[in-house]
Amino acid sequence: MTPLAVRTFPMPMATLVTIAGELDIATIPELRGHLLALPERSTVVEMSEVGLLSAAGLSVLLELQDRLARAGARVVLAGAPDCVRRVFAVTGLDAELAMASTVEEAVERIVSGLTQPAGRPTLLGGPATQCRSAPRRFRSPR
Repeated sequence: MTPLAVRTFPMPMATLVTIAGELDIATIPELRGHLLALPERSTVVEMSEVGLLSAAGLSVLLELQDRLARAGARVVLAGAPDCVRRVFAVTGLDAELAMASTVEEAVERIVSGLTQPAGRPTLLGGPATQCRSAPRRFRSPR
């Protein structure tokens, strides 16, 4: 298991939160506590170092979005690797959470008010870096 590392950086237009590690049932209490302590202002969540995103991780990100939306703020996820984007696509949550390729793009989306999801992300092309590899399935010979 990769330990969780969460850091917060105030920026002029938003709060930047960087998350590294695995977001699963073991790390969610720590992540939730950190996210609940964030100010109620627009937030960019940088996820390029996230290697695993479980249902519990999805839940805590949706909780953040709901809480900040009630305060009139926005959340944009930035830099999510392919394995994380796939989880959002498979669950249909890519239509609920705005995503950007970079922190700069995420901030631009917040500044311009374009925080609605931009459609389904491209899931093909390039290796899924920083992702825990999926178990290989045994195929019986035919």
